[in-house]
Parts: sequence; structure tokens; C-alpha cells
Amino acid sequence: MANTCTILRRIEKISQKLADFLSRPLTSRAANKIFDQLTLLRGAVRELPLAKKPKRDILDRLAQAQQLLRNGNLNGAATRILAVLSILQVVVLKVNTRRIPCAQGLTIVHPSKPFSTICQICDP
Repeated sequence: MANTCTILRRIEKISQKLADFLSRPLTSRAANKIFDQLTLLRGAVRELPLAKKPKRDILDRLAQAQQLLRNGNLNGAATRILAVLSILQVVVLKVNTRRIPCAQGLTIVHPSKPFSTICQICDP
């Protein structure tokens, strides 16, 4: 089962790999690898215990990032990479604003809400 921590870590790794291509050309092989990582990220988001509407919103944004990466119709690779990075930052904000139970790490169980466990890593 996916959780907030793993989603955020994957987004961070993908963002760092994309940012590396701001100073050098983005090859089709590298773009395909990042595309595949975004596909895996979408699979992890599907496993999040979220309502249908917010989950669909996040999945649609990730699909948009994949489409930009694959069919970049913007002027130049740098603009395309920046657009994908911006979409990933929006996804980070959307994931961070949701209270998602985290099965990993040290969890806090609130006595008034026994079904709401929040990971200390996810909720500083």
C-alpha cells in the first residue's frame, strides 16, 4: 500500500532527475525513463486511500506531465521540463494537503480519532 512518504520521495527523485536536464540536453532515452517513473508514480497514487475526486485530480495532473514529457509542444526542452516540474510541485501540494494514513515509520494515534494515524515524517 502506498503512502504519502513514498509518493513524496518518488516525486522528489523524479524532479531532481528532470532538473539535471535543465543544464544539458534531454535525450529521448532519458525522457522515456522519466516517463516510466511517472507511470509507476501514477500506480502508487492509485493505491492511496483517497476519495475518488482528489485521486482523479492528482492522476490527471500526472498524466498531463507525462503528455508534456512525451509530446512536448512547447518551445524547447527547458520550457517543457519546467512545465513538468511545475505540475509535479502542484501534485506535491495536493498530496501534502490530504490527511493520509501512513503505514510506515512512527505513527501518532489521536485518542479522539482512532482511525486517523499520521506519520511523523509526513506531518512535521
